[in-house]
Amino acid sequence: MKKSTLSLSLAIAALVLGGCSSSPDGASGTAKSSAAQGRSASQICDGILGKSGGSAVEQITRSKGFSDSDEDETLKVQPIARAAGQLEQEAIPARNGKRVYLCLFRSTDKSTSGTFQISTRWIRMKPSEYETSSSESRTVFPLSKNGKPGQLPYASASDAGVWLGLRCPVGPGKQGDVVLSVNTLTSRLDSYRNSDKPELLTRISHSAARKLAEQMGCASNIASPEKLEHLLPLSVKS
Repeated sequence: MKKSTLSLSLAIAALVLGGCSSSPDGASGTAKSSAAQGRSASQICDGILGKSGGSAVEQITRSKGFSDSDEDETLKVQPIARAAGQLEQEAIPARNGKRVYLCLFRSTDKSTSGTFQISTRWIRMKPSEYETSSSESRTVFPLSKNGKPGQLPYASASDAGVWLGLRCPVGPGKQGDVVLSVNTLTSRLDSYRNSDKPELLTRISHSAARKLAEQMGCASNIASPEKLEHLLPLSVKS
């Protein structure tokens, strides 16, 4: 009798504990709770990444929640309208202009990691310096309408970051050899294998560059993210 009573008590305890720990979505409930601590990638930094860039961030981090990063207090993010104004008023650079930070953010999901830094600046760059092929360490994506190598805009990406250059003929950009660049750098990304990292990072920088170009009145020089369905990298020269 005592043995059956003990068994019944254990069974009831198991049911109570199970009811307390379960959620309507099972394992996904935990993930949703973790992601709920942050915002979606398309919402951070005043929506600078949009749907396309936000989707790329979520794919590369395997995260759903993000927040502004405060790891480096010396880096001050400027709203995109103010950043555009600063770039337009800047003096023509001798080589590289002043870097302006557009977005600093990180993943808030407990099961993943990743921090991002998106910045822009003017640089002097002759057409002969444009990359015309990919290499073993970098993947070059032509972003011009005809997709030809050696033309702006284009992106040069690795697994950790991407440089994107475009023509924007305002302020210093009126000079023929002054290019507007948008850089995305990453750190603490999970080291899982993903051959799409260069492409995803390019889509992140491209979305930010397009938003910036819209503010500066040169959006016609870079396609909208919706038109970049397929990115074809330049081949590696042997």
